[in-house]
Amino acid sequence: MTRIIEEPTSRIASLASAIDSLLASEACFDPRVIQRMIRDAFPDGNWLPRPMCQPGDEGYARHVLHSDAADRYTIVALVWTQGQHSPVHAHHTWCALCVVEGELLEEFFAYDPDGAAAVPAGSACRQVGEGSSGTAGLHLIHRVGNARPGTAISVHIYGVATSEMSSGINHVLPVVETAAA
Repeated sequence: MTRIIEEPTSRIASLASAIDSLLASEACFDPRVIQRMIRDAFPDGNWLPRPMCQPGDEGYARHVLHSDAADRYTIVALVWTQGQHSPVHAHHTWCALCVVEGELLEEFFAYDPDGAAAVPAGSACRQVGEGSSGTAGLHLIHRVGNARPGTAISVHIYGVATSEMSSGINHVLPVVETAAA
């Protein structure tokens, strides 16, 4: 029996088609469904072509995998080397992420309305197949990064047009430093 291997472009197209169907049918949208779709699209880990797995020198690299023609979402691969982290942020839009290679540390924060800042509230180590998701607003405040040697890759889907990625995703927040005990 010959196993047919699906090409990366058709795999991304299949993921995008599933998202299109979900967005067309969901009366009450839940980004956790998108997170599961990413996980299911990468059942054996990373299959992205090498050019989409190249890290950045100054910070994590973003590689656009798919731009929705109707500007409803963008699929992106983020490539992290050791020590690269996002800023502490909430989101201007819905989002979902899943680790497809390596391991990422996701630090969580609560919102302090008095100080208009984020307060540390725990962390989770994300392995291949794990991730998180959230809606727009201050419901998910986090910082994602690679604290381990080697490269980590995560696939993110944001509810914005590709042209809006620089300003339409992250709502960067200052962090309230807690006093050491």
